[in-house]
Amino acid sequence: MVTELAITSSIYNLFANSNSAIFSLKLLTNILPGMIIAYFVFFCLWEKRFALLGISLVATAIGFALKELITLFYLRARPYTLLQANVEANLTQNSFYSTHTYVAFLFAFFVFFLTDKLWIRIIAIILAILTAFTRLALAQHYISDIIAGFLVALIIYLIAKKVYDKWFVEKNN
Repeated sequence: MVTELAITSSIYNLFANSNSAIFSLKLLTNILPGMIIAYFVFFCLWEKRFALLGISLVATAIGFALKELITLFYLRARPYTLLQANVEANLTQNSFYSTHTYVAFLFAFFVFFLTDKLWIRIIAIILAILTAFTRLALAQHYISDIIAGFLVALIIYLIAKKVYDKWFVEKNN
């Protein structure tokens, strides 16, 4: 954990002395996943892929429920509390795992499923990576929180895709 704190501290210190950088990161940490979600929802509605939209919402809820379940058994202080960083307190004090990263990557994976256009896929992944980076830069999460958020997103996405392929693609063929 000391190494993780050192990594988070190094990234946070790159931006800590600039109020405009911190403000921009706070803005981006919420806008970036929103952009991915907005594209996905718009495309699902445009293509009338309502089942896929429903599956994605259930997948999102499962990830948040899992986070709450983990919180019952494992509490981990956010890095800013240990760094004594001057950041606004988060409503939840449990750092593990990053739900911002989870949501950003979950919907980036769904965008991968939805489109064959390479440039859209690349943009979705870049936005997800930037979201993860902003969580580190704001000292909200450790690198392991980010990795865990990514892995939970990947696992839940793979399960959701399997369910979608089994129940909605096969039934329509």
